[in-house]
Amino acid sequence: MDAHTSRPSRFPNPQDFPQLLARTQYQYALVLRARGAPGDVERAERLLAEARSAAAASGMAGLLAMVAAQDAARA
Repeated sequence: MDAHTSRPSRFPNPQDFPQLLARTQYQYALVLRARGAPGDVERAERLLAEARSAAAASGMAGLLAMVAAQDAARA
């Protein structure tokens, strides 16, 4: 075995990258809303809430604004 195959793979924990996770949650929520399959809207709302919380905790003003725009569009 060489050095690349002898050590175990370590996939990054999403919690190690809260900004990336928040942006991914936001984008996935948009996909779910657009698809509109049964349960998608509810799941999208949960993802947007999680993205909002993570964005606020990380000081991501841009993402907070994008989530707020989605909230306004939904209302």
